[in-house]
Amino acid sequence: MVKTTKEKPARKAKPKAAPAADVRTVFKATRHDSTDFRTGLTSYAAHLASGEPIIVENSDGQTSNGCGRGIHVCDTVLKTLQFVESIHRPYRWFEIEVLEKHLIQRRPEKERYSRIERVVRELTLSDIFGPDFAARIDAVKVEAVGWK
Repeated sequence: MVKTTKEKPARKAKPKAAPAADVRTVFKATRHDSTDFRTGLTSYAAHLASGEPIIVENSDGQTSNGCGRGIHVCDTVLKTLQFVESIHRPYRWFEIEVLEKHLIQRRPEKERYSRIERVVRELTLSDIFGPDFAARIDAVKVEAVGWK
């Protein structure tokens, strides 16, 4: 006896999400109003609230120093400190997701992208410097009294 099977109709392929390996977590320091240091126009807090990606049209290609039109981020929060501008304190920091395919240039100190997929969250000082940050500052204040 021969069994026959019915063929199932072909299914439409679902769009594939980006593989997890292509998604990177990076960090952005901003002005006190959550806008970028360079232009003051892109609000990372607004994009956090809306969930919308940040896209830079006509971003520059690779440059000799890594600077140019695009979104500058760092692979660690502490690396962002080298790019902050003191006139815009207090700073704010954001955790961001990017896709490798939008990378314009990577240098040891920073990366530049043409698009940010998602602003994940705003970081607190405890997230950046550790939960005992305030206690460490108080301890330094006590010790600094004797410094000359």
